[in-house]
Amino acid sequence: MPIAKKQLLRLIRLADQLKSDRYPNCSSFARQMRKLDIEENLNVACTPKTIYRDIQTLKNDFNAPIEFDPSRNGYFLTDLSWSFPGGNTALPEFQNQLCSDTVDDVVILCDKTLTRYARRYPLHHQQKLTVKSDNNGEIRIKRIQQSQLIPWVMHFCPHATIISPVSLRRRICDISTQLLEKHCDL
Repeated sequence: MPIAKKQLLRLIRLADQLKSDRYPNCSSFARQMRKLDIEENLNVACTPKTIYRDIQTLKNDFNAPIEFDPSRNGYFLTDLSWSFPGGNTALPEFQNQLCSDTVDDVVILCDKTLTRYARRYPLHHQQKLTVKSDNNGEIRIKRIQQSQLIPWVMHFCPHATIISPVSLRRRICDISTQLLEKHCDL
């Protein structure tokens, strides 16, 4: 069964905790994922039941020798030489790639129409919307996933202008260029 990015990030972090002998259990690890979701906006929050399924995935699909220790109320590896496929060196690289989906310190200028909309329907739960005297607005977001932000900006492109970061402006420009090349054969 294919594994989604979110699940793979959880599996990587879970494997890391197991290899470090931290004895995570389903509830404590779900709390950690919720905290990670809030702090880093990685959209990995889940229930303890999901973590249990992740543990079963590690055991069944990746042959992880995982057991539960009732005295420590947590899971552990019976063989610490086990490693995630691709070895431990591939894990940080994937984590960096996955986390690179986030963008920090976003500033978006909005016209009056989008400012009204963003006031009623925030783009992000941590956005700060400042309404200027001309009723145009400025949205500031500390950290957000590009996969959430880019479609929103593309949807509202006549009404929104990315101010920063410059890398995000370039990304929007690249996507727009690809769209034009693909759909405009004039």
